[in-house]
Amino acid sequence: MSDLPRVGGIDRTRPWSFEALGTDAAFGLDLGASSNGDWALASGEACLLQDLAHRFATPRGSYAIDPAFGSDVFDFLNAEMDELTRNALAVEVKETLEDDPRVDEATARVVVVGSVARVEVTVVIATRENPLNLVFGWDIDTRTLTEAALGD
Repeated sequence: MSDLPRVGGIDRTRPWSFEALGTDAAFGLDLGASSNGDWALASGEACLLQDLAHRFATPRGSYAIDPAFGSDVFDFLNAEMDELTRNALAVEVKETLEDDPRVDEATARVVVVGSVARVEVTVVIATRENPLNLVFGWDIDTRTLTEAALGD
């Protein structure tokens, strides 16, 4: 447990808190509204998953305010998924995840099953004792995201 005080609205005395992962407008395919008409919000792990997905969906260099934000995973979309490409993609995914200040460390591996390349990731969050697991699936033939899941 950290002995740091509450900083920037985050209670740093708790070993893990949803506050540290943030809150943002909830994005799916579009902005959503809550039952009271306000913007729907994503908090905690849902906010982290959404932010990581946003980082992967943004080509590095395309965000004028922060050109370093984003990922180079798009460079792999039309590549042959041989061992060298899978290893390079795993490194890109790991480094992209670790660019987020809430992620202490990440591991990634790419598994191809049929026409689907799955990126299996374990993320250690700076404010959480246990790692989270993320899975992204990519259909090689149709070039579409097939899944994105977060779990313990």
